[in-house]
Amino acid sequence: MAALILFVLLSVTLAHGSCPDQFEEVGTGDCCFYFSNEEDYLATWSESRDYCHELGVILGNTTVDLAEVDTSSSCNSDALMDTIYSKDKGLGFWMGGSDVMAEDTWVWQYSQEILPLSSSRWGSGLPWGGTEENCLAADGYYYDTAQFYDGYCTTRAWFVCQ
Repeated sequence: MAALILFVLLSVTLAHGSCPDQFEEVGTGDCCFYFSNEEDYLATWSESRDYCHELGVILGNTTVDLAEVDTSSSCNSDALMDTIYSKDKGLGFWMGGSDVMAEDTWVWQYSQEILPLSSSRWGSGLPWGGTEENCLAADGYYYDTAQFYDGYCTTRAWFVCQ
């Protein structure tokens, strides 16, 4: 992971447009996201958060974290989910939610807002992993649109930073 972060350190520059290099604008309104699948980089949920934070340090932006949708700090939630759907090839993308502190109380880690179990973004019958699957991912491979699922936090998957 250190070598990949060093590579990003050396290559992150301000690109044309409003997003830093390696980030892409999704939707409108200067909403910039980093998708790790562009470098085919897989990480656990915790490693993913650490990577996003390191990108933020590199960019001088302490608000970079795993992506959130439908929160006061999120940006173009529908456009992000559509992009995840178009990029997913079966591994899913780690997002910034977890229920590790209290089972079935899903909390976005950056904003600390609650992700309701009644959200239409959950896949059918999800979450269902009990106390073992405490980290949030979005998957567009098995659905007609990107949907949330609860996953094992130690699984290596792609991730999205915002």
